Amino acid sequence: MIRGSSYGEKRELSILDRFGQRLSTRKIIKALKLVKSKKSLADVGAGFSASLTLPFWKLFETIHLFDVTFDRVDLTSKHHSIFFHEGDVLETTQQFQEKFDFIVMNNLLEHVEEPVQLLCQVRKSLSNNGVLYINVPSWRGKMFLEFAAFRLGLAPREEMEDHKRYYSKRDLWLEMRKAGFSPSKIVVSKSKFGLNISAIVRN
Repeated sequence: MIRGSSYGEKRELSILDRFGQRLSTRKIIKALKLVKSKKSLADVGAGFSASLTLPFWKLFETIHLFDVTFDRVDLTSKHHSIFFHEGDVLETTQQFQEKFDFIVMNNLLEHVEEPVQLLCQVRKSLSNNGVLYINVPSWRGKMFLEFAAFRLGLAPREEMEDHKRYYSKRDLWLEMRKAGFSPSKIVVSKSKFGLNISAIVRN
């Protein structure tokens, strides 16, 4: 089922959202150190304003954004070469043939019906020596996220209602292996005080 809107489209990011993005930024900076070529960046599940990867666009020649919809007017002014791929992320990534040097998938896999299928396509879209960054909520994070959303109203309720799964390090590693990534290239770790699981993967 295709979502009706992108993250951040119907409501402004909360303080909790912004704090989470700041913590993710540290991981992305670490992953960027492994990226040898910086011709193309793909943000899969970028959100309406692509706010997480926006600070890094200046490092890349082309930017490709994948999600249901975008704030095109604002984002187009942020980079001279930006491409929008709107719709279901699995369908849009399947249709595209370009190879990307850096791919970001932040808080996306927990929302899709077939995560391994999407990871397979992302692996095919990763350039030689390309780097993939993934972030997903952990089982420990489930309790925190649902309390923040359902009880405190500090996180978007609709996002939590849309979650299909939560992850352990083992869960994410197994999905990446099923998608064909080599064990020697996968580094999985806990992040955000154990509330999330992150992976940095080299092709």
